Amino acid sequence: MKKKKAKKAILLIVVAILLSIVIFFNFGNICLLIKGYGLNELNKLNSVLSYSQLIQISKNDYCDNIELIIDDENFCADNAVEYFNYISNNSVNDDIKTAIKIVNYGIDYPYSQKLATIVNDPYYINDLIDRYINYDCQDYQQIVQSVNCSIDYPYYTNTKPADLSKQQLVLVNKYNYLDPNYVPDDLVSVDLYHSYSGNSLERVALDNYIEMHSAALNDGIQLILFSGYRTYQLQNELWTTRSESKGIEYADEYTARAGYSEHQTGLALDITRYDSDDIQQAYDWLENNSYKFGFILRYPKDKENITGYSYEPWHFRYVGTQVAYQIYQEGITFDEYYAYYIADK
Repeated sequence: MKKKKAKKAILLIVVAILLSIVIFFNFGNICLLIKGYGLNELNKLNSVLSYSQLIQISKNDYCDNIELIIDDENFCADNAVEYFNYISNNSVNDDIKTAIKIVNYGIDYPYSQKLATIVNDPYYINDLIDRYINYDCQDYQQIVQSVNCSIDYPYYTNTKPADLSKQQLVLVNKYNYLDPNYVPDDLVSVDLYHSYSGNSLERVALDNYIEMHSAALNDGIQLILFSGYRTYQLQNELWTTRSESKGIEYADEYTARAGYSEHQTGLALDITRYDSDDIQQAYDWLENNSYKFGFILRYPKDKENITGYSYEPWHFRYVGTQVAYQIYQEGITFDEYYAYYIADK
């Protein structure tokens, strides 16, 4: 009798141990079942998550977006717990894709429409997230492009030397300046057939301008260069004259300060039509064809808030055919292109 009781006791102990083991290794699933997850959802979770992750996820409320989370193209199993925590603690309004991006970027800010618009912008740069969030702009669509181009700083503040190592892609604007003594390495004079007297350009810009001039002529438009390379001293005279007659604010809108002008690079061209007939036709031709020769319209219409200058249909900048084509296709400014594709690369 005693032996039977002993065997029974041992059997109960073994069963208890086995049951404990089963419960231990399925504790996460049991907790998730209690939270309301179905078997299909559990299978989905078990297919990608570890046991410890299941345990951590079970501490949150039920989430009815399991498939949307796991099947998202940006899903990363290592971040699974953070996804569930973020979605549980924020009103993401079923915007699962954005929530996943936010977690993947390591962003600590709570979900908001402003944040969602920012991280979904095609030109988003994660290192600038604090500036994006702190930028006071009610038009959320403008935030990324503005901050990328330093517009969150007042003009002519937070300035730095232009990066000359970028060569023909050097950025010169109201935040990037050239030394007063800077002169392009390969500056050449422009002949009077292609230019008014006294102009010069970087050779690569001139060679491509001549090709563009010829193409325009074939279409019945004779172009003429009226301003190319300018020295620091000449630019200072132009800005000073305008500021004294019209005021600093007006001068800054239409004229670069000395050192901040692209003309000092020898890569910027002010172009018009040689005859006075239908100048707009020439501007339209340039806007739609200049990229084929490596030029871009530098200060486009409706981009004043990015470039810092009023629309200048005559001002073109040489950047090379590949970059010019991309800028033309994407409909962005050189400032935007530089921030996203060149800066810190």
